[in-house]
Amino acid sequence: MGACLECQSVHFLSKIKSLQFQSQLVCLENPPLEFSDAGFQHLPALLHSDGSGGTDRDVLNEIESKYPGGILNPDSKDLGLAENVTKNVYPLFCEYMQNTDISRVLGALQALDNYLSNRESNFLLGSEISLLDCIVLPQLHEIRVVMERVKDTPVPDGLRKLWMYLFHGYQKTLKSTCPNDMEICLAWTQKLGLPASIIKMPEWLPQEHHGTYHSFNIPNLAICPARCPRREQEEELIK
Repeated sequence: MGACLECQSVHFLSKIKSLQFQSQLVCLENPPLEFSDAGFQHLPALLHSDGSGGTDRDVLNEIESKYPGGILNPDSKDLGLAENVTKNVYPLFCEYMQNTDISRVLGALQALDNYLSNRESNFLLGSEISLLDCIVLPQLHEIRVVMERVKDTPVPDGLRKLWMYLFHGYQKTLKSTCPNDMEICLAWTQKLGLPASIIKMPEWLPQEHHGTYHSFNIPNLAICPARCPRREQEEELIK
């Protein structure tokens, strides 16, 4: 899957639906024969095991159409509100990665936190994962990793509902679909033409763990302020 958000979303949705599938890494410059024979040109691509063909366009909706169930189908009005509050979060994060003005991405994250604060549910549209969550949660995970490790400006701890939203996503198999921090950050440093040496892994983390470490910790203020100091929580993840 690498640092491809679309691939992570497809993997996440497939896991949520408990689908049996095989994933294969593909280099578009030298794709395997079955990829080319199917007429695919983009990633992610989906090839059905029953011989009914597949697609490399709108793969998430293809999966939902062929294998319905397992996720929430929200009211269209609620979906519109959620799409409106989430649609600019990742683009504004990408904009921030190109400059030093953090205000616009923080504003988008605050708006998402406000939206979540006004709902009594774990996810964007209800108590269960929706298709929109499968898109937004991988984006948020990448944002929290890169803002801390590359930009040295972590997502504010005070965005409690946003952090709790991530927490519930991690409990719903998101953990098993995320690349490690180093892989995510290297993709960004290469894109920006920056040296890998700027990536800031935790000081307490042994170097031999840098290539396998995942940031799944949640700030004290969001989840357990009295019992789980952040460093202790992080260290527990590599034991």
